[in-house]
Amino acid sequence: METIDVKDIPEPIARGLEIVAEMARKLIDTKAKGHSRIQLGVRSGTVYGTLSRKELYGNGN
Repeated sequence: METIDVKDIPEPIARGLEIVAEMARKLIDTKAKGHSRIQLGVRSGTVYGTLSRKELYGNGN
């Protein structure tokens, strides 16, 4: 399968699917080469605020 028809899917969701497919390709390629870590792509966007480690992971307990 080389293409997926996304004409009826809203553009933000179609872009998300594209990113997931790209990550899957990188994951498969990384496993084939014998590496365990992959580098995720960086996307431009808007930052609405900041999060601390405490907010992300809780109080550390």
